[in-house]
Amino acid sequence: MPSNKRTTSATAMTSSTLWKNTITKRTASSKLRTTPLIQTPTESAPSMTTDNMLLCGTLKHLDECKYKIPPLEKRYDLHNMGSKTVYHCDCTHRLADQIRHLEKTTILQSLLQDFVSLSCFNVPSVQDCHGGKSCTAGFSQATDLIQVLKSMEERGRLNAQSTSKDSKRGTPIRLYKRCLRIIESKKP
Repeated sequence: MPSNKRTTSATAMTSSTLWKNTITKRTASSKLRTTPLIQTPTESAPSMTTDNMLLCGTLKHLDECKYKIPPLEKRYDLHNMGSKTVYHCDCTHRLADQIRHLEKTTILQSLLQDFVSLSCFNVPSVQDCHGGKSCTAGFSQATDLIQVLKSMEERGRLNAQSTSKDSKRGTPIRLYKRCLRIIESKKP
């Protein structure tokens, strides 16, 4: 197995060697230079702080939520007539648990206000639908999320303006990526 320092093979010396996520190249001055193949988030965006990445990271599970209904669409025998995406109640509950104790959440709150409905839905399992029981899916209030947003507002954290005023309105494909772009655009 070739090492990431020097190799004896003439072909390996003239070409790049991939080893343990690094690229080793011979420079013009006959020195080997090792470069990481995969950059960590702090290397690829040195100005991005860990706090901001953690803040935006709370939105990742919503992006990955299996059950969601985009605005004006019908899924799971439910029709979302609103302008915001409705998520499964388990996803909104998980989000509320994650953001409950965060500080400096103005960007997160404005994204939630603009794109996430304060309603959620449950889809009954097939096992629950036998024996004459009612098996309809339905919307309900995302009470955990509402309580968290209300408590943040009471603590004076809700000072953000809508994120959609400066950019085109629409449902973002990924809330996490939109959050990172907003943070990056607000840097001096």
